[in-house]
This record gives sequence, C-alpha cells and structure tokens, in this order.
Amino acid sequence: MQRRYIDNTKISGVFDLPDGTRINGDLNLAGEDSFLELFANTRLNPYVEFLTGTLSDQTRVSLIGCTPSGSSTWHGESGIESHSLKLQPHFILFGSTIFKTPDEPISHISFSFEDAATLFYDPVPFGVLHDPPQDLSARMASLMSERSNQKIPFAEDAIIFYYTGKDELFRVSTELGTITAHNNISYAVPTLTGIQVDNQVVVRIEFPSAIKLDAAVDSLLAVLRFIELIVGRPQQLSQIAVTMPSEARRPLELDLFWCLLPNRHARQRNRSPHPMDILVCAGREPAYFAQITQNWFRRHLDWRIPRFRLSANVNQQNRYSIDRLIAAANTFDILPESVFPSSSALSADFAEAQRKAREMFEQLPDHMDRNTVLQALSRMGKNVLKRKIHSRLNILPITVLKRLPHLQLVLDEAVNCRNHFVHGTKSRIDYEDGLRFTGFFSSALEFVFATSDLIECGWNIEKWVLKGSSLTHPFADFLHNYPQSLLEFRHALPAQHPAALST
Repeated sequence: MQRRYIDNTKISGVFDLPDGTRINGDLNLAGEDSFLELFANTRLNPYVEFLTGTLSDQTRVSLIGCTPSGSSTWHGESGIESHSLKLQPHFILFGSTIFKTPDEPISHISFSFEDAATLFYDPVPFGVLHDPPQDLSARMASLMSERSNQKIPFAEDAIIFYYTGKDELFRVSTELGTITAHNNISYAVPTLTGIQVDNQVVVRIEFPSAIKLDAAVDSLLAVLRFIELIVGRPQQLSQIAVTMPSEARRPLELDLFWCLLPNRHARQRNRSPHPMDILVCAGREPAYFAQITQNWFRRHLDWRIPRFRLSANVNQQNRYSIDRLIAAANTFDILPESVFPSSSALSADFAEAQRKAREMFEQLPDHMDRNTVLQALSRMGKNVLKRKIHSRLNILPITVLKRLPHLQLVLDEAVNCRNHFVHGTKSRIDYEDGLRFTGFFSSALEFVFATSDLIECGWNIEKWVLKGSSLTHPFADFLHNYPQSLLEFRHALPAQHPAALST
C-alpha cells in the first residue's frame, strides 16, 4: 500500500456532477485547506456534497462531504462569461474505481502511524549476517549463479542482509473486528550505490460485516486513541486505505486522503517514545497485548465517551489549563454507573437526619434553594464524584500506591479545585494565584482513570513500573515528578491541615 498523493499537490481532472454534467477542475491537496475548483460556462450549484471524477493520470477519485468555500465569475476577451466554484471535501478517495454513492460499504480500513515501529518492535524479520558460514555462502553463490547465468563468488568478508518474510506481527479479534499489524516492505534493485529496503508497519481492521466510511473512520479513531495511550503521545497518521467488498481475486483498495486528519500540535513533545517506556510492547509480547486489546474493546461502546475525553486530555501532553482539569475530573462522572460499587446505606443517624431534613424542605414553597437542598439530600450515600474517584483509585495495587503517598488527598483536592472553577465553591488554597497545581491535579486524575481502566483490561502496572523508564511516557513523568509536586502541594495546604508542611 503506497500512498499515491500527498499534501501540496495539484492535479487536474474531469469531474461528474450529480446531474451527469462533466466539467474540468483542479484538485488541490493541502491538508485541512484542500479544495476542488470547478470551471464552467454556467453558474454552478454550490451544494454538492458528493462527486466523482477522473484525474489526468487516469486515477479515479471520489470526494465525500463537500462544502462550498467560494465562487467567482469573470468575462474573457470574447465576452463569454465563465464561472468557478470551490468545494472543500472531508474525504478524498483515490484508486482504480469510484464510490457510486457516499454510502458504499467498506470491509477493511488500514493505516500506518508514526510510532508503529516502536509499538510493534520486533528484531526478528530484518537483520544482517557478517562472515556467513562457508556452506551458506556456497549455497548463496550457487543460487545466484543459476539465476544470473554467471559465476558470483562470495568473498571472506561477505555480508548478507536479510528479510525473513515475516508478514503478520499481531492479530486479535475484538468487538470492532479483527485487528492485525503487518510489515509492508518496499525496495529498490541493488546497484553499486548500495542496497535499500524500507518497511512500514500497517495496522488493519477487518470488520465483521461491511460498514459505511464514517463508521470505518470511527473505528480507526478508536484504535488510534488506544494506541496513543499505550505509546504516550499523539500520532501522525499516514497511508490510510479502505477496501471495498469484491468478488474479484484482487480486492478493491482505495487510498484515503483525510483532509481534516488529526495531527500532533507543533508545541507538543516530539521526543520519540522508547520501547521500554510504552505501556506494552506489542512486538515482544503480542499475546499479552492482544489480551489487553481484546478486553479494552469489549467494553468500547459503554466507555467510548469518557475514553474520548481522556484521549483529548492526554494528547495535550504538557499543555495544562483549567478546562483540562475540569474535563479530567468529569471523565469519572460520565463512566457507566455499573463500574462503581453499589451506593452505601446510610447509618441510622444519618438516615433519620436525611428524612427529617427532606420533610422540612418539601413543605417549603417551590424555589431554587429548596430544590438544590433536596437534590443534595438525595445524593447522600450515593456515588458522588469523590467516591467514584476513590473506587477507581482502589484498583491500583498497593505496591504502586506506596510510590504515591497522599494520592487520595491530592485527588480530593483536585475535585475541590474543579468545584471552585465550576461552581465558585470556596477553596482552602488560592488556586487563582497563577493557577497553581492544575497540571499536578490533571495528571493525577488522568493517571488514575487510565491505569485503572487498563488494569481491569489485564495490564500489569507493577511489571511496567519495575522496568524503569527514560521518561518518554507521560505516566512515567507523573511517577517521577510526584514527590516534588506533592511536596509543593503540601506546603500550600492550610497550616491546620494534618498533611500540611510548614514553609
């Protein structure tokens, strides 16, 4: 799968409008600024969401999700009126065929991503053999001589570069479909200038039954968010392709140019993750990674929204804000209620106080304050935000929690800080003084949310912690910086607080 067209490319072609009219146009590929400019002697209907065409090199093209972005009219020297229309597509598909409708079925979607070689690190398929054994050199020389009809001797300092032919690196069946990873090699014929073999790891999702393009892209994003969590940074996507069902021997594969392709922000960390730092190395432990992946997507439908919020947060990397803190706390609130322990029964004293208070306020006239108190009374004993976070914190093993003393206190204060900025609740710490601790609180909430989720999916956090780290994953950063961050936090607590430290 080699991507045919890239950004900053302009291609001319002939395009078919929905009414059957064929007109000339130029397709300009420029990421989110990509557009198709059509030319005609009559004014064009700007509301064309889907159209197809044939480019100058005979490649067929389909443009989906088009929106108008401008038009112009001018008169030539002969006085003939000419018109142009610019359309911005969402998706552009290139290949040997076209989509007949925007809802054509998709059986597979595949893609490569920036850190694929790290996640699927495998030293076996490629290698170099210095001073090969004589019997191997003799066999190679004989084989090459047979094929070239000339004698090709192997000297004593011969070097053999090899690819074992290992194609599939990983396979797992999930609720989304079967997810695989493959080597995708390309090479040039060796010459006196040297030998060149390139490889790109490609991930493929094979759906249980054909689905529409939008749904296929949603599945790609779900897998990508999971990968980004494991690797520890947002990923640049490349070589996206879709496969259409076909009875032909060769499947109909089309290159997908995604105009609004998500990309890592320029200010985000560009340091490549180290194989030791990623949460699981799929190349070295494919069965372990498959188990976690399968369990992760088993509850994808119920967890997709809070996981999406987590992904949006974590992918901001080292950029922290009040909004990120609020979102980090709210991810716990939108988890399925079934993941939390049942609400605890109130003691007799509290239950009686709740009953009396409810009776008193129910007798008052309907008013905002009355209703607010009644709502608060109804939440007594229920899983409010702090209790939800506590229950997820308890999933972490003791050995890890010992490295994070006072973490429950930090999480509780993170909620207090969130409440201050959401509800204006008075806080014990002046959080508006330089927005102190928003980064520390956000990282703590995100760490607990993500690790508790992964642990339930079969991830061994103790094993990961014991490996050590070169700090290329944000969770490793959090563990490493926690003692100093906690120290600064405890100094900021009121003097009467039992965890406070004097300055």
